[in-house]
Amino acid sequence: MISKRNALKTVVAAGAITTFSGLVPGLLQAVAAPKLRTRRCVNTMALDDPDLSAYRDFVGIMRSRPQSSRVSWLGFANQHGDAHNFKYCPHGDWYFLPWHRGFVEMYEKAAAAMTRHPDFAMPYWDWTALRELPAAFTDKTYRGQPNPLYVPGKGDDPTMLRNQLTGENALTDELVGPEVIRKIYQETNYEAFGTSRSVDRSDPKKPVVQNNLDAKWVPMGGGNQGILERTPHNNVHNNIGGFMPESNSPRDPIFMMHHGNIDRIWVS
Repeated sequence: MISKRNALKTVVAAGAITTFSGLVPGLLQAVAAPKLRTRRCVNTMALDDPDLSAYRDFVGIMRSRPQSSRVSWLGFANQHGDAHNFKYCPHGDWYFLPWHRGFVEMYEKAAAAMTRHPDFAMPYWDWTALRELPAAFTDKTYRGQPNPLYVPGKGDDPTMLRNQLTGENALTDELVGPEVIRKIYQETNYEAFGTSRSVDRSDPKKPVVQNNLDAKWVPMGGGNQGILERTPHNNVHNNIGGFMPESNSPRDPIFMMHHGNIDRIWVS
């Protein structure tokens, strides 16, 4: 579980929330006077758990609003990116982790306000333990009504195939297993953890900038993505499919649970 005592104290997270706060009345007041919220794992939550129920209601409310509105399911997702391009969302640099922390916080605060569940804390999906999508996201209906958390196999776009991660399609150790997580936790150099800028292996603790092609420089990964972004983060997005590998990935409700777990790993 994550105790959110200090998340809003970070400048970058507060800045991200301030950017979005005009979308939901009362959001700035919530940022100004944060209270302790404990995020819990969705893996073992009952389908009628108060936090899970609030998130389900929130998604339904946002989807029922005019989607041209900034305060709608599509409007919020578009802050991350549309079907073709990223918008405000950074990838492949140090800002990836804190920006997404603020983005999840925005949804968390909005859900608390819109569902009148002031103690709401966004659950996270620990895919290291549960390799399939949580049950709340796989049923077409909930209590006889369409389930807002359910995304059809092809999503809104028939060309975007979505995987429920069941059976042989479940996430594997190679993608999110103990060895993957161990390597992340053992990485002490933020140049490798948060980005993949090359570091001087003769003195990996020294803050340096590469300005030559000396052999001592060792690339830490592909592109500019750090090990946390490059491995489990990308693996989960890509294996779910549908919206998740795309720049408009927040259109899938599981996005928030996935990034809640990324934030949990970063915190720990």
